[in-house]
Amino acid sequence: MTPARPPGPAVNPGAAAWFKVTAVELVERVDGYLALLAEHRVECERIESSAPGTIVYEDAYQVVVTPSRDGRSNIGRTTDTLDNSRAPQGR
Repeated sequence: MTPARPPGPAVNPGAAAWFKVTAVELVERVDGYLALLAEHRVECERIESSAPGTIVYEDAYQVVVTPSRDGRSNIGRTTDTLDNSRAPQGR
């Protein structure tokens, strides 16, 4: 069985992938990736949110979300990555 993949940008414009807080081994690597990108002068930043948007895809490690329809966001308003205790939306 092949895992489902999130639809492309034509189906969900503005979609972005976020790690879940339970993906500890992946989240721990982020700072190293940011340092590597900075060494090569690639602009990047770590963004954390408890509610980044509407979930359109989810697996054990990540969610893919589209911006909230109402335009509101919690991006940058929390000290944790995506809290996966919320019920999935938009499925």
